Amino acid sequence: MNPTVATAPLRPGFLTAILTVIAALVLGSGVALLSGADLVPSLRTGARAWLVLQGSGLELQGATLGLVPLGGVLLCVALTARVAHAMTPDPVDSPGAFAATVAGTCGVLAAVLASVASTPSIVVHPVRAAAAAFVVSGVGAALGATLPHGRGRDLWPDAWRRADVRQAVRAGALGAL
Repeated sequence: MNPTVATAPLRPGFLTAILTVIAALVLGSGVALLSGADLVPSLRTGARAWLVLQGSGLELQGATLGLVPLGGVLLCVALTARVAHAMTPDPVDSPGAFAATVAGTCGVLAAVLASVASTPSIVVHPVRAAAAAFVVSGVGAALGATLPHGRGRDLWPDAWRRADVRQAVRAGALGAL
């Protein structure tokens, strides 16, 4: 453990997840409310928007919309990273535990929202919504909690920090580009 680290990961992790979901719902529902919709349909629209932007997909009267919008995923990662940075002014004890707490909480909230936001004509599958939210929010939380504190290396196991592994990953990333 790092002696300069003062924050345990559990409480900020839960707060980060809850505030991220609330911010996404307020943004999505606000747009629907400004267009003149009622409150409950606006909340459903905001929930669906957040879920689709993360890659959960929709089923509209039998037709499946399964594309994952890359810009939406990046937007959700950025939102989660920003909230994570605000919730962790001091470095956390374990960035992995923090990211896992955020990811798990967002996954559960996404499954609940998918169940609540589904109607007979528009269905959001809770399992896919939970998996998508888990991955997207976990990445955002890890980045937001480590990079501003200069602790990005803490996300990787010690064996992956070796020079030859870094060179192989760098070469693979360049090859993929």
